Amino acid sequence: MTDEDARAEGSPNLEAYKKRIERTHDTTWNDDDTAVIHRFEKVG
Repeated sequence: MTDEDARAEGSPNLEAYKKRIERTHDTTWNDDDTAVIHRFEKVG
C-alpha cells in the first residue's frame, strides 16, 4: 500500500491510514499480515 492508495481511501497519507485502521478495527497494523481484498462491480 502506498500514500496514493491511502489518499484514494480518504486519508492524507499511509501513516494516517494505518492509524485510522488501527482505531477503527481495534488492532495493530502489521505489514506482514495478509489482507483479503474484495472488488465489486455493477452487473447489468
